[in-house]
Amino acid sequence: MVSEFYFINSFLSKVS
Repeated sequence: MVSEFYFINSFLSKVS
């Protein structure tokens, strides 16, 4: 789902 993808993207961005 798009929601999942968005959530993961946000998390990765924060970690980076």
